[in-house]
Amino acid sequence: MQFGIPWKDTRVRKCGDCTACCNGALTVDEPGLQLSYGHPCPHLTCGGCGVYKTHQPAVCSDYRCGWLEEPNAFPFWMRPDKSGAIVSINRDDWCGFPVDIVNPVREQVPPITLRWLKKLSVKKNRMQIYRDVRVVDGEVKYGLMPYGPEAFIRYVDNAISNGLRFE
Repeated sequence: MQFGIPWKDTRVRKCGDCTACCNGALTVDEPGLQLSYGHPCPHLTCGGCGVYKTHQPAVCSDYRCGWLEEPNAFPFWMRPDKSGAIVSINRDDWCGFPVDIVNPVREQVPPITLRWLKKLSVKKNRMQIYRDVRVVDGEVKYGLMPYGPEAFIRYVDNAISNGLRFE
């Protein structure tokens, strides 16, 4: 390391044994592949993706969670299967600021992860929308909680009331 130049982690991260995005935490509606809460990918096996090496769907090979995409911003413990949250970075834009969507691996983002992500939001000037999941009478209900300036929160609330979906 040279003085004045911060060290950067240039290693390429790999999913390893994390299959959080495959196990039904994300919503995918592509021809031949539908994922939603409680409905994992049909190609998911106990050893990971069963079609990874042969014909992995493009939606899967193209997707990179925040932990993979920005290793300098996300520490190891923020890997989705460890943190309980999948962060999809730069999913939207609000007044020139990036908007990240945070999906829980289970019903809700764990409190320690939520606190850490809110600190990241302030530090990096990123807007965030947190999703939570509830099953009511067998029907899956998604809730959204925007985090950022009051104007951003009003924007998200208005967009939702006008039928816009954040995924």
